[in-house]
Amino acid sequence: MAFGLQLLDMARIHPVFHASQLKLVVGMHNIEKDLLEELQGNFPVHVPIPVLDKRTTQQQGDKVQQVLIEWKGDPEATTWEDMATMTD
Repeated sequence: MAFGLQLLDMARIHPVFHASQLKLVVGMHNIEKDLLEELQGNFPVHVPIPVLDKRTTQQQGDKVQQVLIEWKGDPEATTWEDMATMTD
């Protein structure tokens, strides 16, 4: 399951996050009005491009399907990502 967040226009991160990456906030909390400096700037936005390979791994005793992703803008940076994270 994935959630889309409403981010400021200057945010340089993708607005959709897998549910496992989010935490429930309980009680009073402050809403940040300004975007953190490290989330601003002229650095590349990482966008996945076609899958290069697939594999099955063990994580905490469970079989997990993973895909090898090449990231647009940085062809030397490839990472194994859980398929559930990439498709939700």
